[in-house]
Amino acid sequence: MIQLTGDLAGLLDWLEVEEAVFVGHDWGAATVWNMALIHADRVRAVAGLSVPFAPRAAGPPLEIIERRFRRRLLHGLVPRARRRRRGAGPRRARTMTSRVVWTAEWAAEDGEAEAPPAWLSEEDLAFYVETFERTGFSGGLNYYRNIDRNWELTAPYAEQRITQPSMFLTGDADGVRRFMPGDDLEEWLTDLRARVVIPGGHWIQQERPMEVNNALLEFFAGLDAQA
Repeated sequence: MIQLTGDLAGLLDWLEVEEAVFVGHDWGAATVWNMALIHADRVRAVAGLSVPFAPRAAGPPLEIIERRFRRRLLHGLVPRARRRRRGAGPRRARTMTSRVVWTAEWAAEDGEAEAPPAWLSEEDLAFYVETFERTGFSGGLNYYRNIDRNWELTAPYAEQRITQPSMFLTGDADGVRRFMPGDDLEEWLTDLRARVVIPGGHWIQQERPMEVNNALLEFFAGLDAQA
């Protein structure tokens, strides 16, 4: 998180912009929440989608997560070369559309790819498949590999509140809500302007783009009105 938020601050430097409004989804949400803490003077306001701000855990979070879900979260995070040998093309489409948790047994099967949800076009799916065939999954998986490291590196910000204007948006059927409901947001976001729940699942910005954009625009308009 120190590196990622430093990159965002560096982008503002390159653009010669003093501050900006940051919006992120899932791990992007975690990144922009941390941006508001670590580089507070560069953040005009912040909006997180799907993943609410979470205060610092009492101990290394990976152990807590694995104990709660009773399985080794990172057990299947194998190196890129091994992942790439598991098959490409149609197998990748199956990976991207699966609605089950991947396991070694699942990977060994030769099942057909599920039809994508209505909000994901075949063109979009093909783009994701091509991208991950080229890059592998290391980029995304490394966020999980660094959970405990981020916990260690962000210790100086453990008691710090987010004081900038903030907003949280999620889908009413988002599975993240079961274990991260964000019940204590007001305690940690001292200027929480909006908590928005709209119909939809985890990929809410793709499922409900107009509703998400409208909520963000309303949030931005409030900032302009009080500037």
